[in-house]
Amino acid sequence: MPKRKITRTNWMRIKELIEESGVSRHNIHYYLREGLLPPPVKSGKTMSLYTDIHVEALKYIRTLREEHHMPIAGIRREVKLRFAKYWNSPEAIITTIHKRKDATKGEKQKERIIEKAIELFSSKGYHSVHINHITDALNISKGTFYIYFTNKEDLLVTVFEHLVREMTNIEKKISNIDDIIIRMRERARSYFNFHKKYSRIFEIIRAESIGKKNLTRVNIKTIYNFIIDLIAADLIKATDIGLPPIAKKDPRLMAHIIFGGFDFTCYSQIIGLSKHSLTDIIEFFFLTFIRNGNHPQI
Repeated sequence: MPKRKITRTNWMRIKELIEESGVSRHNIHYYLREGLLPPPVKSGKTMSLYTDIHVEALKYIRTLREEHHMPIAGIRREVKLRFAKYWNSPEAIITTIHKRKDATKGEKQKERIIEKAIELFSSKGYHSVHINHITDALNISKGTFYIYFTNKEDLLVTVFEHLVREMTNIEKKISNIDDIIIRMRERARSYFNFHKKYSRIFEIIRAESIGKKNLTRVNIKTIYNFIIDLIAADLIKATDIGLPPIAKKDPRLMAHIIFGGFDFTCYSQIIGLSKHSLTDIIEFFFLTFIRNGNHPQI
């Protein structure tokens, strides 16, 4: 039976590390206990994942032992000098592996996992979806999943960061619009489409982020505050062209009122409670909150 070739940039379990390096399980565990190897990345209570960095380190240890007859203390010093940046941060190994891989391919694979997670979380609920549901749907191994995510909670954090990133990218495009009224209208349209696409994920993030210390990085307020700050800033600028002067007294309160009403109206339209079109909704809000007969866009 021919020896299976290990892809050098893939994660590997200890069995594959033994095959690739030619070092026994006993010696690998001994080297780990003695601090001669960078720590592996833990993917579960009893499972560790290794990389080609560990293969290189094992071969370097063998050279120091067999060719230079170096004692353990000396080997530890030399290995730590050579592989220092991988010692205290498993993430450094991950970063290195990703750089060695085709970046575009890796990014596309991670994006596929995120998109499938959003789809499954939205349709089945967060707690009903397990990692194997995602990997089976994408026809990938769990090992591939663990290249990008530590666990399901880490994936949820990444989904949240994906939403923030999308919102930021939308705003970057909108910020190039000089006319403040056109910009505010475009933001309203963009937010509606964003809300429609991710409404179920919003609900999940709200539920999962309440009172859970391990998910402090997942907080729907981050997105809401981001949008409200933008609305408040535009309301202040709007007063310079004669739009509602009341906004200058408390622009964030005005932004909360506008956004809160618009947010709920969007939700009502998405679930079928409201039959008004997006155009009707935007026009109504502009006529209600930003009246000015002199501006051609209102």
